[in-house]
Amino acid sequence: MLRRTVLSLTLAAGWAFASDPSLLKLVPSDAKMVAGLDCERAKGSALGQRILSEMKDEDQGFQKFIEATGFDPRRDLREVVMASDGSAKGERALVVVSGTFDQSKINAFLRTEGAVQAIYGGVEVWNNPKKGDDGSVAILNRSLALFGKDAAVKAAIDRRNSGGAVLPSDLQKKVDEWSVNDAWFVSTAGFTQMGVNSDGKNKVMPVGVPLEAIQAASAGVRFGSDLQVSAEALTRSDKDAQALVDVFRFVASMVRLNADKPNADQLVKIFDTMQLSTSGATMKFSLTIPEDQFEKFFQQKNNGVHMKAVRNNRSGNAL
Repeated sequence: MLRRTVLSLTLAAGWAFASDPSLLKLVPSDAKMVAGLDCERAKGSALGQRILSEMKDEDQGFQKFIEATGFDPRRDLREVVMASDGSAKGERALVVVSGTFDQSKINAFLRTEGAVQAIYGGVEVWNNPKKGDDGSVAILNRSLALFGKDAAVKAAIDRRNSGGAVLPSDLQKKVDEWSVNDAWFVSTAGFTQMGVNSDGKNKVMPVGVPLEAIQAASAGVRFGSDLQVSAEALTRSDKDAQALVDVFRFVASMVRLNADKPNADQLVKIFDTMQLSTSGATMKFSLTIPEDQFEKFFQQKNNGVHMKAVRNNRSGNAL
């Protein structure tokens, strides 16, 4: 339950990340990956409003959580920053959340869920050793909270008490560049370094582009009536960058060739907005996803849930 509490507080608003300097000062100084989103702007967008509409008051579990903690993510979540040293296990991954927190209510809720309190650096740190999970929660004050492995949370408290961390210059430069987006992601570590496809099976990169070709990556999303998506990848060479561009163009051409298939015409419209370019060993990419595509996604999702309920009901009647 402690893990579900963390997820409820940090992810309930959709994806939630942002670049408030006070949050960034708490992330590890040797971080290689940072992600963020401005929840206020996300909640004001068409997509954000659609996501929030899916979080219904009649959901008893959700309503019980709100009543017990006084925390409603639709109202109280403002910003979150997630950072990691890039290791595959994520032992030092940290989530820093900005919002409005009722510490007494949240602490009482954690206690009823079996969490144990410890005071570290003048801060209450909660975890649940009985669950065999060393994840911890720390509410620093009425507007700031930490989530992660116990050691990662305590290290963040140390950074707070000592004046904050300074990110590596190359990572800070990328954060400054990409955090102008409403949602963003920056990594100065290659995909192999982060443990992607550590089993040797390619689940991420397209055929013809080796995983080790990506040495760093960044992405950003701007919310509005349409979703503006942009990204760039630093590769090993000019040749690798061009290979990535060629792969995207090939995928787009295949979609256009199958435009007569169901829903393919909508993909064609999205791919028609795609912009691709290279600058030395860097590949750049952007596209626009229209608002009506969000509506179709949620309609298909809701229709799928409805049909599943109908099938389950029929099965029940048959029994």
